[in-house]
Amino acid sequence: MHRQILRSVVITLVLVWVGANMVVAFQRTARRPQAVGTSKGSKGAPVRPSDPRLVDLHREFLSKTEKLAAEYERKRDWDRAREVYEAILRLVPRYPQAEAGLGRVVGAQATQDRKIVEVFANQGWQNTGIVLSQGKPVKIIASGAWDVVNRTGPDGLEIPKKMRQFKIGALVGMIVAGDVKDAKPFLIGSKKEFIAPETGRLLLVISDVDPSDNRGKMAVQIESTFAK
Repeated sequence: MHRQILRSVVITLVLVWVGANMVVAFQRTARRPQAVGTSKGSKGAPVRPSDPRLVDLHREFLSKTEKLAAEYERKRDWDRAREVYEAILRLVPRYPQAEAGLGRVVGAQATQDRKIVEVFANQGWQNTGIVLSQGKPVKIIASGAWDVVNRTGPDGLEIPKKMRQFKIGALVGMIVAGDVKDAKPFLIGSKKEFIAPETGRLLLVISDVDPSDNRGKMAVQIESTFAK
């Protein structure tokens, strides 16, 4: 445990040191007069630095951080691999290798855990038994069909304020981190991919005024990195 903590501290210090040196080098380069004929690339892309030391610093940083990210990927330590790739992209935006690596890691995180649950049309909010983790990608796919029945008298039915934005019969979700009254429903439909905004229980329901007289169910597959 102590070794892991020490290693994390060392990695953080190395990234901070390299990043600070890159910023200083950039500032030194920026203060120099621009050579005749040089200009920004398309859409305001920065010009390649002319300082050889800055170029070497770029290469050293990218080489070391790419190796570190690759090591974490091999160990399936997705959180740390993602942290390294994101650190690279903060300092070197649109770096292809880091973008590709981050894509792999996000994909791995999204499919690390998987569960299929049934959501019944004649019930209210239903607990999936899944706790989503803040910052982790989530993929939800629903299939099936249900019959929505709305019997009413002459006064009609009043749609609850929280559900007025959804179509009747749509699959809706909610992440409950504390009091269920504070949770905000969101549309899922047949498919939805998103980053979990907070850690909490995932609840699902059919959008309806009174679901008790409905029939049918949906099979819903949830993929993400679940909280333990």
